[in-house]
Amino acid sequence: MKPVKALAAAVFGLAALALSSTVLAETPDSTRWIVTTARGHGARGEQYFSTVRVHNPNAVDATASWSFLPQSPLDASGRALGDNSNAPSAEITVPAGGSVELASFWPEPGANLAGAVRVTSTATDSGGRPLPLTARSVTRAFRPSPAGVVLGPLIEGVSAASLIGAGETGRIPYLQAGQSDDNTFRSNVFLLSTNAAEVTELTLTLLDGDGASRGEKTITLGRLAQTQLTDVARAFGYVPCLHGCPSGSLSPEPIEVLVRVVHGGPVVSAGVLIENESGSNLFVPSVKTTTP
Repeated sequence: MKPVKALAAAVFGLAALALSSTVLAETPDSTRWIVTTARGHGARGEQYFSTVRVHNPNAVDATASWSFLPQSPLDASGRALGDNSNAPSAEITVPAGGSVELASFWPEPGANLAGAVRVTSTATDSGGRPLPLTARSVTRAFRPSPAGVVLGPLIEGVSAASLIGAGETGRIPYLQAGQSDDNTFRSNVFLLSTNAAEVTELTLTLLDGDGASRGEKTITLGRLAQTQLTDVARAFGYVPCLHGCPSGSLSPEPIEVLVRVVHGGPVVSAGVLIENESGSNLFVPSVKTTTP
């Protein structure tokens, strides 16, 4: 196993443990947000196919509504102004102790669409509190050469406690930047506004392996808009310098991204680290670092 692959495997274990602990500690609220799903082609010719399941851990049946929030591409000025505030929703009933796979608003296979998913519990307990539900997606990547299928990422729907509000900052760790197109890893960043009333302004900061800032970008999101920065190091125009500048090595360099909400919000932010040879990937949720 290559050293970088071993590191990714170790990071995956730590991230999965942290995510599980977070989920178990959550207090119930009505909505879960899945920051990204996809049914379409990736940058290296992969075909991605996501499914979403909603689970009801309660002893009684529960109802919920859900919406697919299509992705808006970033323009040259860093704006993704799609408006999903009127996205259609569908009602589902999830049996006690059971799960339901969402279907009705998904793009057809081959439609080449990506976006977020919102699931809201509409049932309450005897005290008027929403019955807690969980939602998660899993994506399969079908790669063309060599032909194969990779399972992942598994993305947990997050609750209000994990959202980044105005004046707060989230840190996306464990990403990697490479110098060339045939480098082992690439990293993408996903952003989702949960604000249905107004636009949201963000500041993204790229940190190199030493924690130094390598540039900032202003991102503007429309109402309930979701977007993606593909190959985040390249989006910042950053050339890795861990082995000299430009790097003389194909070894990837660790990077991080800070996401600060300047206005509006709250938002969901996360990254994905993709191993280019196999298509395997690691989902990296952001960690809230500061509060107003």
